[in-house]
Amino acid sequence: MPQRRLWVRDHHVWCRECVREALLEGDEPWERRSWRTGATVICSRHRRVLEEACPRCNKIGKGCLFLSDKGRVQPLCAVKGDKINLWGDALGDQLPWGLTIDRTISRCVNALSIDLCRSLVGQTLRAQWRGVSRERRLTTIIEELTLITLITIDYLPRPQPPLYWMLEQSDWKAAFHYTPAMLPTSLATGIIMLVSVVLSDHQFFEDRVFWDPSECQVACEPLTPETYVMWLHPKVRSWGRQIISAPFGV
Repeated sequence: MPQRRLWVRDHHVWCRECVREALLEGDEPWERRSWRTGATVICSRHRRVLEEACPRCNKIGKGCLFLSDKGRVQPLCAVKGDKINLWGDALGDQLPWGLTIDRTISRCVNALSIDLCRSLVGQTLRAQWRGVSRERRLTTIIEELTLITLITIDYLPRPQPPLYWMLEQSDWKAAFHYTPAMLPTSLATGIIMLVSVVLSDHQFFEDRVFWDPSECQVACEPLTPETYVMWLHPKVRSWGRQIISAPFGV
């Protein structure tokens, strides 16, 4: 589907543990297909947020880590021209709004990521999510909640959709939608985590997931659909309430 191309990242992301294992097994780093989609923000195996900044030059989108050298893919820095050391500890996962990852939330995020990938190719979803119907796809709801969140935090990145996608549209600005693939991985992870809770049975997460929407670092509150809606910008609050109050998909 043409619209799923907006869900493809335009730069490499990776899980450090997965790359380490690949280097130990075959002496070459290799990229997983799932890392290219904005639906994937956490490694399902190692439960850590995917990295996107080169550990050597700290830049994004320069093609570092997966470079060809003498017929082999090498963990090289395209900016510095040096080898990248992946054996040290990565920086801690700095997620917005005081969110943290544990086993429970990781499973919920992973379930949403799987169904997002299935929705992108028109397959049947494995779980039920609020608002999903035959007329409203899961990806459409995520795109709307992503825009609602970006409006609330006053962060709207400049659209840079793929050229081949723009050429297929009669009016690409009208067809454009923000997706997690266009955002920094930390922000995309935070949005996917919020969405995975408010679109699922939130009662399961009561007293499990706390967040700090004002980022005042004073007191955290339980993450529920009600607290999520009250945090939204007043101009999009009714829009957000309509999405999360919809029945579970069938």
